Amino acid sequence: MEFQIRSRLRWGNWSGFLSQVFGQRKLLKDWRSGIMHIVIFYGFIILQFGAIDLIVKGLSQGGGHLPLPAYHLFSLSQEITVLLILLAIIYAAYRRYGERLPRLKKGWKPSIVIILISSLMFTVLFSLSFERIWFQLNPSFYAPVSSLISVAFNRLSAQTAEVLFYLFWWLHLLILLTFLVYIPQSKHFHLITAPINIWLRRTEPPGRLLSIDLEDEEAESFGAGTILDFSQKQMLDFYACVECGRCTNVCPASNTGKCSLRCISLPSCAIT
Repeated sequence: MEFQIRSRLRWGNWSGFLSQVFGQRKLLKDWRSGIMHIVIFYGFIILQFGAIDLIVKGLSQGGGHLPLPAYHLFSLSQEITVLLILLAIIYAAYRRYGERLPRLKKGWKPSIVIILISSLMFTVLFSLSFERIWFQLNPSFYAPVSSLISVAFNRLSAQTAEVLFYLFWWLHLLILLTFLVYIPQSKHFHLITAPINIWLRRTEPPGRLLSIDLEDEEAESFGAGTILDFSQKQMLDFYACVECGRCTNVCPASNTGKCSLRCISLPSCAIT
């Protein structure tokens, strides 16, 4: 046990962990989806500060904000990030429903997160836009998107803008809370389980199989006959799966059309 802990703390394990979790190394094998995922991943990290800032604005009855140095640059970074995430989400939708890659699932379930993320981004932009109208702020280079939207609605009164600001402010909070409820019940639970799974990954050469003692007369079964026969690490693999379908693409058995590796690797349809 002590040896395993020491091996996990070596630089080789750390470098592999950091390159996969924060460098998205494996995702960049497909550079288009890799860049899309990086934009969304780091975009959400950046927008966490913006979410706190927006909450402060609402609780301070508008006009307040986080006491950050160079706040105007912070505002610019937030609006650019929102715009980049929207572009990434548009590409994600096109990739799934436009390119229609066979390995990507179709239907309404994969669309839920696309709709939630898009809605979250629009609530940010409209909240900031109506705040500008509410306080009669002039268009600014440091708030390009919200300034453009505010110009389109500049005939609204300050009272109406205040109501609309709080409407989108509450919608933003409700969508955030919806995410907290939905993520643990969906494939996006990999946001939590995937880093843990990468840290606990096997250190043996890829593809190495464990031998089975077929001459063991006391064995009641060989391999996995029920869900209880999987190890804790294999169960973690289930919940770290993002259902990208890449395993199906490279599986010889799947390519015959007789089985789907992705199906037997998910807890919802694993062997029972």
